[in-house]
Amino acid sequence: MNSEKYINKYKSTVHNNNLLKIVIAVFMLGIIAEGIVIAYISTNRDVIVIPDVRSKYVIGKSKSNEAYAVRMAKFIANDYENYTTQSAKDQFKGLLAFFNPSSYHELQVYFASLISNIKQYQMSSWFVIDKVEIKGNTIAVIGDKKAYIGNNRVSDKQIAVLITYTINNHVFSVQMLKVMPYSKYTKRVQ
Repeated sequence: MNSEKYINKYKSTVHNNNLLKIVIAVFMLGIIAEGIVIAYISTNRDVIVIPDVRSKYVIGKSKSNEAYAVRMAKFIANDYENYTTQSAKDQFKGLLAFFNPSSYHELQVYFASLISNIKQYQMSSWFVIDKVEIKGNTIAVIGDKKAYIGNNRVSDKQIAVLITYTINNHVFSVQMLKVMPYSKYTKRVQ
């Protein structure tokens, strides 16, 4: 009788171990499948980073609310003015997607020249946004910019990044991006 009890206990343990093996195998297959999907996405798909959502955005076919336009302008100005020698190429390539397709080639040539200068002179830039002003379809992103060549600071000034935009088929499109010293911007506004 003892031997039957032992055999039943043994069979129960074997059954539980088999069940555990199946559960572990399923988890391993899931992890492997997830790894394959992540590897595929990271090499074959573009990742679109949308601005931080803190308010309600309304985007129509040809217009949007002010909050969306301001958030996109901040994102573009920040990406345009904050760069390092390592990040500049990817940032400017990503910025091209926000510009009007008719100016794409011209901007591509300009960004390639800018990237070449940034790498040649080991330039980097740091931009902190202070405020945003809106006039129609033009948004001025105002902030402090520090520019470096190597480890030496060559510029520390307040600038205004003017972004003129349109909304075409629900897409934010930059028509013009212009950077100027804040003092010149204030004279222009007055």
